[in-house]
Amino acid sequence: MNMKLRIILSIITALVVMAPLIVTRPDKIAGFFIFTIVAFITIFIITSLFNIKNTKMKIAYLSVVAIGFLYKFYANYFVMQWVLPKSIITSLVFAGVFALIFRGISLLTEKKEISTTAEQDKV
Repeated sequence: MNMKLRIILSIITALVVMAPLIVTRPDKIAGFFIFTIVAFITIFIITSLFNIKNTKMKIAYLSVVAIGFLYKFYANYFVMQWVLPKSIITSLVFAGVFALIFRGISLLTEKKEISTTAEQDKV
């Protein structure tokens, strides 16, 4: 997924996620902007998982991130009775942390595979 598409997708999704807050509480405009920026960064990190070369690992990482998001959303919204925007943002950040960790792991493994392939090509 190229960078422009990821940025546009992240901005649109962040605004869609935060739209209920601005509609229900227009006096909280500062919170709207802060949480929109947080949502943008988190969604941008999650979409970086689409750039993983290994398809099996990409599916596994995205599945774990999705399950983590759904679990955290269930715990926040249904169990703890938080409001919807707060539940979505905290769930996104929770999933974004997993995505950041997984993307770091994938970058390290891909770098190791590239260096191993380059050494084999020299021989």
